[in-house]
Amino acid sequence: MNCRGCGTPLVLPLIDLGTSPPSNAYLRADQLEQAEPWLPLKVAVCQSCWLVQT
Repeated sequence: MNCRGCGTPLVLPLIDLGTSPPSNAYLRADQLEQAEPWLPLKVAVCQSCWLVQT
């Protein structure tokens, strides 16, 4: 994964927040029994421009 600000490869993980369902992915009543996707939520900091990003 590369920095969104400067394009440098991100090699410095800041924190691993585990997995989380997508934000703003609200379920309808007929979807409540279906499994939701869970995605990794990792935060990294760019060593070139110091932009913190997921």
